Amino acid sequence: MRQFSDAHLAALAVLVLTMALAVWAPRGHPGGWTVPAARLLAAMIFVGWAGEYLADILLGTWSVKYDLPLQLTDAISVTSMLALLTRRERLVELAYFWALTASLQATITPDLSRSFTLLAGAGDLITGGNYMFLREKPEYGSLLNLLGPWPWYIASTAVLALVMLFVVKLLTDWARRSAAPHRVPDSASEVPSRM
Repeated sequence: MRQFSDAHLAALAVLVLTMALAVWAPRGHPGGWTVPAARLLAAMIFVGWAGEYLADILLGTWSVKYDLPLQLTDAISVTSMLALLTRRERLVELAYFWALTASLQATITPDLSRSFTLLAGAGDLITGGNYMFLREKPEYGSLLNLLGPWPWYIASTAVLALVMLFVVKLLTDWARRSAAPHRVPDSASEVPSRM
């Protein structure tokens, strides 16, 4: 498969549509159905995440050098599952910010040659692998190609990630302020009393 092939574009389209539905449905139609829906989504993420490792094992292609769960996408998958199951605000925020920043590059320009940085670096040293592309850039073109040669692209990526997180934070704060006057009270205690 090549980048931006029909299959890649179809996957991106499905991703955008399901994201829009996942945001619109609970906000537009809140209710008890959201808890089982969140659990189902967490289970689907787990099946996809664990299924990839299982497939590699069954196909005999799993290796310590390439297939340990040390990629940022692994951390995002686990965080997303925990956020959906626990609904803890910090986990939801972490999944939100990672998904809109760190995962964006992997979604738009994935490494199609293969179906936390300190931990990934240790994994690279121990296994000789290339987790989080700390040793070299992906074989196929990615946004990393615009960020300089090794090792400078690692520092450039860190700075870019901080800038992206800051921009997403600004956009989130702006959206919250914009929606605040139109917000419906969450409970009876927030409804102002009439005197």
